[in-house]
Amino acid sequence: MERTKEQDAAEAAALGSALLDAALVVPHAVTAGRMTADMFYTKRNQVIFAAILEMFAAGKPIDILTLADWLGKRGELEQIGGQAYLLGLLEASPTAEHGAYYLGLVRDDWMRRRIIELSRGLHSRAVTGEEPGRIALEGAESFSGIIGEIQEREKNAGEIIHDLIDGWRRVKSGEKLSGIDTPFPTLNKILGGGLRTGLYLVAGRPSQGKSVLEENIALHAAKNGHFVGRVAIDMPVSVVWARTLSREGGVSLPRLNSGHAGESQLARLSDEAGPMVCQYPMRVKGGLFDIAAITSWARAMKVKHGLALLTIDYLQNIQISAPGAGYWQEVQKMTYISGTLKRLALELDIPILAVSQLTRDNERDDRPPRLSDLRGSGSLEQDATVAIFVYKDEKVAKKMGDEQKKKRPTNVDVMKQQNGETGIIQCWLHAHYFIFEECGPEGFGFDE
Repeated sequence: MERTKEQDAAEAAALGSALLDAALVVPHAVTAGRMTADMFYTKRNQVIFAAILEMFAAGKPIDILTLADWLGKRGELEQIGGQAYLLGLLEASPTAEHGAYYLGLVRDDWMRRRIIELSRGLHSRAVTGEEPGRIALEGAESFSGIIGEIQEREKNAGEIIHDLIDGWRRVKSGEKLSGIDTPFPTLNKILGGGLRTGLYLVAGRPSQGKSVLEENIALHAAKNGHFVGRVAIDMPVSVVWARTLSREGGVSLPRLNSGHAGESQLARLSDEAGPMVCQYPMRVKGGLFDIAAITSWARAMKVKHGLALLTIDYLQNIQISAPGAGYWQEVQKMTYISGTLKRLALELDIPILAVSQLTRDNERDDRPPRLSDLRGSGSLEQDATVAIFVYKDEKVAKKMGDEQKKKRPTNVDVMKQQNGETGIIQCWLHAHYFIFEECGPEGFGFDE
């Protein structure tokens, strides 16, 4: 791509505005603008802007004379064209008030160059016959890095501390901390106001209700206006939506699948539950078996829809396409996956709720599960911000007899929380309707 006079003029104007009024322009460049020297196209402009940033960081006054002195002492003044070139920069900028705009033009030009460079690289790899799926995934990762460059700047320490104290004051006055509510009041209280940025594990043995808990939390968030992305690895997308319709329409899925649902029930699904579910800000995605594909899709959902919550069912089915991953042990694989997801949660500033299997040790020992029962537990336990275990209360279930077939006594057990309490929420699991219902103050109502 050939350079235009306008692009060169924008770089000159940006630097000239910084020399006219450094106190106005340079702080914007290093905060909201997040400008770096390599964003300038010409080498001498890179040298000049790097010097301006160094002088700003050192608390030095910045104008044409001090900059010339700074560059001269480093043997760089003649390299950039001498004092005459610096004077030309001043003439290129009519006013410092437009400095932010000029810097934005430089940044946009830099991003275009990066896009072209990446596109050429992808084109070169594609024509050589390299596997297209790998090219697409790695290309998506590269372009997501560009997207990250245009995101809002990070807050400084003072701003963060101010927000924290302000939030605590609001809590003291009766407001709740900002977070995504779950449908369980006691769980929200234990978590200190719902789900926040981090990796949340929902773990349990098969048929204990871990996927149902994920569904309940995801749907509750979507109903409250949060955009939810759900990655379905354990079941087809159609089954996920069938379970959602069953839950929202109050019709048993086994009854629907066996043909025993009444016409009035089917009408309720088509006329009420179906249209209502279609309005939820929620996307269910199947076919994402590779961790790189999951992260790329999540980033795209963040940019397009403002993704607020990502759920994955389930971790042990995720594949890794990294070189040599086929020879890794399970603990190594889970370390890579859980670490990637935790970093993704921090990058996108969202909670990620991931369903996980457990070993069969607790079944053999006839005891409730514990943290060490997580498959690949070393990495999962360490990386999890919160670990929630789902398991049937066997003592209560035995006392209930056949009644437990209608509603199963289930413990939702917060066993680990990095920055808060732990505790158990007693719930009834209505398995045929995929609904968890928190018990009242009386608990299960049986002497345990």
